[in-house]
Amino acid sequence: MGISIGFRNQTSASGAEAGSSVGADLVILAGSLGHDGINGRETSRAVFPVPGDSLIGTLVSRLARRKWNTTTVCANGRTHLIRKMLNGSVSCRRDLHFVEDGAPLGPAGCLRSCAPRFQTQTVFVTHGAIWLEEDPQWMVEQHRTHGNAVTVFCNDDTHRALMFGRTALRPCGVYCMDHAALGHLQDHRFQDIKEQMIPKVRDSGQRVGVVRVRSPVFEVRDWPAYMRALSRSCANGLAERLGFEEVSAGVWCGRNVTIAPGAQLNGPIVLGNGCRIGRGVSLIGPVMLGDLCTVEDETVLLRVVAPSATRFAAGSVHLDRLISYDPEKGFGLGRCEGKAGQDRVGGTKASRGAFARLE
Repeated sequence: MGISIGFRNQTSASGAEAGSSVGADLVILAGSLGHDGINGRETSRAVFPVPGDSLIGTLVSRLARRKWNTTTVCANGRTHLIRKMLNGSVSCRRDLHFVEDGAPLGPAGCLRSCAPRFQTQTVFVTHGAIWLEEDPQWMVEQHRTHGNAVTVFCNDDTHRALMFGRTALRPCGVYCMDHAALGHLQDHRFQDIKEQMIPKVRDSGQRVGVVRVRSPVFEVRDWPAYMRALSRSCANGLAERLGFEEVSAGVWCGRNVTIAPGAQLNGPIVLGNGCRIGRGVSLIGPVMLGDLCTVEDETVLLRVVAPSATRFAAGSVHLDRLISYDPEKGFGLGRCEGKAGQDRVGGTKASRGAFARLE
C-alpha cells in the first residue's frame, strides 16, 4: 500500500479566511454503511477514528469554519451515535439538524427529505466519510461560476490514467447542486445521486459539470483510503492539538509512554497515554493506539488501529487491522494537558507526567 508521511510539503487550500458566509445549505450524508472487513460486522465508515475525533467529526469541524444557512446531518439507523459523537466535539456547531433516514431512501432521496429546510438555491452535499481539505466556499463559487445545475467534484484518477494513457477523474463524494435540480427526484423509493439523479438532470437539458479539486478531498471507501486519512490527520497536526509531542519524525506520544530499546517506529504513529512498547517491536504506520495499550516484545504492527487497553501478545504479527473498535464506547485517546517532565526514556518508563523520548 506504501503509505508515507510525506504530506507536509503539500499545500492545503482550506487556509482561506474562516468565518465568512458561504450562502448555501449544507447536507452531510452520514448513513452510508460500509463493511470494515476486520471485526466481521457492519460499521458506519463515518465514525471510524482519527486522532482525537472521528472522520465525520473532523469533517464537520472543517466545514464549521464557514457559515452555512442550514446544516443537516442525515443518517440511517446510526443517528444517535452520530449525534453523540458530534455533540462531544467542541469545535462542532451546535445548530446541527438531524434527519433519520429509516427506509433507507438513498443519498438523493435524503436530499429530497431535507429540501423543505433549505433557505438558498445552492446545496453543498458531502458524504460523512470524507476527508476534506479544500475550501468549501471556493467549491460553491466554482459551481456558480460555471452555471451548473449539478457540480461533481473530482480527484485525478492516476490508476485509470495509466491504464488508458489520458487524463482521468474520479468523483470524491462531494457535490454542489441547485435546489431546482432536486425537482427531478421522486417523493419515495431509493434514489442515488450518480445513477438516478444526475442522468435525469442531464436529460432535462440542465448543465452537469465536473470540477477538479486543488487540495486532498477523498471518500474513505476502503482500508487504503482510511490509512491515507490517518496519515493526513497526522500531517495536519491533529495529534499536536491533542497536546501530544512529536518525539521522533512522524511519531506522536502522550504522557507516560514507555518505549523499550530496540523498538523500531516508522511513522505516522500516534501512541496514547500510558502505552508500553516492548523490546524488538516494529511499528510501521499508520498506527494509532489508544490509551494504556501494551505491545509486548518482538511484535509487529503494520497499519493497525486499536482502542484503549488493547494488548498485543509477544511475537505476534498484526497487519491491516482495526481491532475490536466499538463506536458506542469510543476509541480512548485522551487529551494531554501541559508538558511536564520532558525526561528521556532510553528503555525505562518515563517519570510521571512526562513524555516519551526516542533515542
